[in-house]
Amino acid sequence: MSNTNTIPANAPAETILGLLDRRALSDPGGVALRCHDKAGTQETNWQELAARVRLLAAGWRALGVKEGEPVAILMPNSPDLLAAQLGVIAAGGAAAAMDPAHLVRTMRQSFGLLPLRFCLIGNGDQLTSVEFSGLSGLQCLVHQAPLPRAPGCPAVTLGRLEEMGRQAAGELPATDPAKTCAAAFTMGCSGFPVPAALSQAALLASGRGLAEALGLGAGAPYLSLSHLSSSWTFQEFLACAHSGAQLSVMGWCPGMRALEKTAARLSPAFIRISHAAFMEMFAPYLRAGKFAARRAPLSLRVKAAASRLWGGRWNGIRDGALPILRRALFPGLRLGTRTPKIILSCGTLSQRALDVMKGLGQPVLHTYGLTEACGFVTVGRGGTRTQGRPIAGMSLSIGDAGDIRVHGPALMSGYLGLPPGKAGPRCVVHGGELFTRDFGRLEPEGELCYERSARYQYRSESGDTVSCDRVAEILMEDPLLLRAAVVGGVKNGLNLKSVVAIVAPDPDALNKFFGPVKGYWLPRERRERLEARLRSRMNALPPGQRPHLFLFSSPYSSAAWMGKLCPDRRLRYAMIQPRDNFDLLYLQLRDTPKPQPEAGAAQGRRGEPIFLSIESEFDRPLMRHEVTNRDFGFKADKVLGGGIATLLGALEHAGWDPDYLPYRFQWNRAVEPQIEKLADFISRRPGRIITAGSASVALPFLLSALKIVCARDPGRRVVLGGCGPSAAAGSVIANYPFVDAVILGEAEVSLPRVLEALTSGGDLSALPGIVTRAPDGTVLAGVPERIRDLDAMPAPAYGRVDLRLYHHVSVPTMRGCPNKCKFCGNRAMYGPGVSLRSLDLVMAELRMLHNEKGQNDFFISDDTFTLLKPRVLDFCARMKSEFGGKVNWFCYASVDSLDAERMKAMAEAGCRCVFIGVESGSDRLLRNFKGAGGYTVAQAMVKMKEASAYFPSVQAGLIIGFPDESIFDFIQTLRVGREIMKRGYGDVVFHWLKAIPLTPLFEQNRASLQIPPKISLYKGNKEYSQWAKTIARIDPSLAPWAVQIPTPHPRIKEFLLRRFMKDFWNL
Repeated sequence: MSNTNTIPANAPAETILGLLDRRALSDPGGVALRCHDKAGTQETNWQELAARVRLLAAGWRALGVKEGEPVAILMPNSPDLLAAQLGVIAAGGAAAAMDPAHLVRTMRQSFGLLPLRFCLIGNGDQLTSVEFSGLSGLQCLVHQAPLPRAPGCPAVTLGRLEEMGRQAAGELPATDPAKTCAAAFTMGCSGFPVPAALSQAALLASGRGLAEALGLGAGAPYLSLSHLSSSWTFQEFLACAHSGAQLSVMGWCPGMRALEKTAARLSPAFIRISHAAFMEMFAPYLRAGKFAARRAPLSLRVKAAASRLWGGRWNGIRDGALPILRRALFPGLRLGTRTPKIILSCGTLSQRALDVMKGLGQPVLHTYGLTEACGFVTVGRGGTRTQGRPIAGMSLSIGDAGDIRVHGPALMSGYLGLPPGKAGPRCVVHGGELFTRDFGRLEPEGELCYERSARYQYRSESGDTVSCDRVAEILMEDPLLLRAAVVGGVKNGLNLKSVVAIVAPDPDALNKFFGPVKGYWLPRERRERLEARLRSRMNALPPGQRPHLFLFSSPYSSAAWMGKLCPDRRLRYAMIQPRDNFDLLYLQLRDTPKPQPEAGAAQGRRGEPIFLSIESEFDRPLMRHEVTNRDFGFKADKVLGGGIATLLGALEHAGWDPDYLPYRFQWNRAVEPQIEKLADFISRRPGRIITAGSASVALPFLLSALKIVCARDPGRRVVLGGCGPSAAAGSVIANYPFVDAVILGEAEVSLPRVLEALTSGGDLSALPGIVTRAPDGTVLAGVPERIRDLDAMPAPAYGRVDLRLYHHVSVPTMRGCPNKCKFCGNRAMYGPGVSLRSLDLVMAELRMLHNEKGQNDFFISDDTFTLLKPRVLDFCARMKSEFGGKVNWFCYASVDSLDAERMKAMAEAGCRCVFIGVESGSDRLLRNFKGAGGYTVAQAMVKMKEASAYFPSVQAGLIIGFPDESIFDFIQTLRVGREIMKRGYGDVVFHWLKAIPLTPLFEQNRASLQIPPKISLYKGNKEYSQWAKTIARIDPSLAPWAVQIPTPHPRIKEFLLRRFMKDFWNL
């Protein structure tokens, strides 16, 4: 018979299980945890908890959990969550618990640092999180509730795990208190949560010190408004275990009504709130006379009358009468029969808020702490803005630079999954000291006065790092604000350099500034004025260091912001319900300006705009590997363009809900029926704004379909972009009056601006990078903006794209190309120079597509991927380490940027196909293109031969039809293509030179461009070719592929090409 659930009488106190056993023996019926949620209250006592922990510990060991092995836990607050965490610790493992309210991408980034074989979830919601967070290699999934579908790995229920523990024989082996027992995710509210390694000894010391600092007594109710996965909450539990106090948590993000209901039931001695900005809700709530509104309930009107009667002079009321008067006159806020001490675990209240709370007799304790130090390090005195003195066993010192250093037993041993020196802007433990990267000073009485943090900062346009605390100080200088707290600012995967300002306005000051309140106390026009005011405050920073205000939103005005974009999980829920007539506002700050919707606008943007992408479909087979039969070549029409998902993400980020419509134009079929089909397809969509993009070759088809749509419904607005419309922007605006604007170059910033202007009646001509028309019909063109920081762009919205339609997904690592080829349109699209993406971002995107979307084939869509050798080698090393040959990818390369080291690294990293731009088989033409420092045809052949040894598929691109191409040059190019095929170096694609608008070649030959009478330059049928030529006669830039750049002897070249191609395909 098993005795693992027997509590020993002489349990050691130096382990957490020993502490539980001793508490269970001394106070078996005492409340260990209460959890209040919408379904009611769950409760467990010390005896039940200790016995269950022993069963779960034995069950985890029977399942195969090894000493120090991390176990992922995703569950809402409940006694089951606490027992599961303690069970993992008692089994010798490391509990890696995370709040399931976190974004899935946060889970993916954080759990990706740990070697996880086991995971515990609560229900089907957490199963979805596990599936989409990249936890695909689990050995076993433990679940509490029945799952809606079978997981992708073996699974057992939590009850079965307890039964396994009951069947296990023998005592639990002793655990080492100095070993890691918890992987506590730090910076969980924002940024990239990283697991800090905490030991039992450190956690026990922190809990003991907190109990002494607060003076917790047996039976004292303690309410924590946080999740049990937080090391702060776990420290509070251990403090209650040391003292016999009763810990209570809430099962959901509480609003004021839920909080007062729970507090009235418990009458807690302490209430811990996890961020100082949330504390600001108390002061205005108690001063509700300043929030008088049309929908105010009776309790608020009584408050207003009381406020006017006493004129806000609360200090004149005797202390003993204050709680009675407050409960009598303010029935909307009941915190129990006693006045609880409110503990703030981050930051401090403003002096104005402290004065109000002091006048109300409400004590507030400021604290300082870090997850890396198990939570609380100091606890302050009520009514002061300092963070107080260190708890028992801990001490502080200030370095020469003013940095705060923590000493004591409750320190982490390091970060799990991060090698030394790779912690970035995080804490460092060295020589028994925790270097916090925070700054402050010690008062003469020994109290800490926190000043700022180097962990929360953002990178400015000038390249400088700016402290988020500095931004908060500037905002707090505005007398209209009670509080401005800035969080975030560290690198967090797909959402880099995002910082959020939580702003609590002062309603009294707002009423004086804006005038009497009508309806809600901060309507839209007041938000706009306040936003402009706060934006001007940023002028206190140097021009290159100023952040840009993205969004100004209330909890109930922008579902997109609250639900998807905010990096702080707590801000995605309404702490203050709308019925409380209080508005907590948020601003998102970032170091690259991006347009954002006005507050409240997102409600009317469902299905807006229509996002149309014209794709082309050719009948061209894929190339296959002769052994594996895998597709290593590519069809251009089966590759998802890299800009599609990015643009959709930019629209989502701006509060729009795009209706994505991909349309495949089939070249081998009749044109007119397809135009009618597309027009009918668009006309059935409800969106009033049509945004569309295409390549130059499909631009005539797109314009013809949109012309029919707008003739049927003249109220539609049309915005075009992409390489085709962008290159012919002036001609499109001049000849197609139904088009409102054409975006030049990159559209991630410009497109949301245009949509905002169209919906609000703004002036399109004032926007940069836009081509539109003046009232008199003249064409107005702005200068396009280059996106220099690609990392600051929103994450691509792959969820809106059906990836099953594509063989490959494009993932760029850079934009632009330094080469100055006269025939290439990329320079006109992106401008000179190159913008690089962080390889961390690129790998995170590839990992997400592979793990979440099941995508195994990628196109690294850089103009020249092999351009920068160190970057290529770094990328290939990451790909090899991350995927180990599980994914295939192809890329573009140039002859002069390929060498054996690069090709070997690419092949080992999964590159199966490379497209090499040989350009021409004539040395004379190559010298004209590349200059004296270019390559020769012989060197290109050598590189093709070397590449064929590394890659299963190699493709060479050759161009014919140059203006200065002689017959000899032409024949030389054909011969080079034939030799590449005959020698087995790869496949060859011949391109007849196309006149791409805005390129030097097009502009130099614009006056002499020809529309050939017979030659069909399209790969489709003759009907489309002739129809496109008709449009080209209006302006060649509208159908550039239907025109031909003059070349010597075109008829002879056409004849030779046709004869050559007949033999070519027989090779």
